[in-house]
Amino acid sequence: MHRDPGGAGPKGWAHFLLNDPNELLRSVVFFAMAVKSAS
Repeated sequence: MHRDPGGAGPKGWAHFLLNDPNELLRSVVFFAMAVKSAS
């Protein structure tokens, strides 16, 4: 799993993801695949 880039918890994550749409997309795809394989 990814590390928290800002070390500030969810706020750090939100700031990081908003600044990097590609990372946001990657995270969404990864999450969707994890959910699909779990069910």
